[in-house]
Amino acid sequence: MKQIIIIILSTMLWGNSCLTQNISDKNNHRQISDGIADTAYIDPLSIISIYLETEKNINGKNTKITRATGFILKEKSKHYLITNWHVVTNRSRIDSSAKIITIKNEIGNDVKINIADPEKLITHFHGIKLGTWHPITIDLYENGKKKWIEHPLGSKVDVIAIPLNLTKHQQDSVQLYAIEYEKYNDDIILYPSINLSIIGFPRGLASYGKFPIWKTGQLATDYDINVDNLPVFLIDASTRGGMSGSPVIIRQAGTTLTKGSFSIGGKAQKFLGVYSGRVPGDLDIGIVWKVDCLKEILK
Repeated sequence: MKQIIIIILSTMLWGNSCLTQNISDKNNHRQISDGIADTAYIDPLSIISIYLETEKNINGKNTKITRATGFILKEKSKHYLITNWHVVTNRSRIDSSAKIITIKNEIGNDVKINIADPEKLITHFHGIKLGTWHPITIDLYENGKKKWIEHPLGSKVDVIAIPLNLTKHQQDSVQLYAIEYEKYNDDIILYPSINLSIIGFPRGLASYGKFPIWKTGQLATDYDINVDNLPVFLIDASTRGGMSGSPVIIRQAGTTLTKGSFSIGGKAQKFLGVYSGRVPGDLDIGIVWKVDCLKEILK
């Protein structure tokens, strides 16, 4: 029987032993989907971002409302699904107003439909077999109460966390790949114009299956200065709808400027925050909520 091998960009390259060890072990290689070559190079961060869809019952029919991005954060042995507040509410963060669309009914008359407050979140987790996905529907409310955790400032901070309480059957059907703070917190000086990556699903686009798309950009503001007195920084990037909830990462190889030294030949990466959309107008300026928001949410 032909041995099936998957090669992930190794820890020697990017320093992420957690993800690499979870996927590839010298003595116990995971199975790969038939659609992926026997030897495939897949970046550890390409299996972090998760494709999301929201769903709402409209006129007695479960209707998909929006597409977005999320990722799993591991904190003190617990797993949380991270995305934006506006994703799980489909409301404006600025004024909490509901989104209303107009459609034609069967006789051609205009009908207004409230597509705010979706009831379910369809989460496309990785299956046990890499290159397959196992969608799980998460109820966003239980007995009328929201199941997500908000920031102490509420909707002013467009980030939420959903505790993952998977059943035994679900746990046996999916593989969780999570970001951990300490794994992505190398000492990198953050300055305007530094290159970064936003990893998500622009307008629902994926590569093979539900592997995400990497969009690149640059830090557009001084990271240590908050924008509008909120834990936000701005990026210059051609992002699109569907990328809300994407992790934003800086990765450097070859030359790294740290607070303590100037490293040549080093490798470093840092998790900066959660992307949540663009500022109004045709500016290609994106909004990212800092990692500190997640720590405050999960206190």
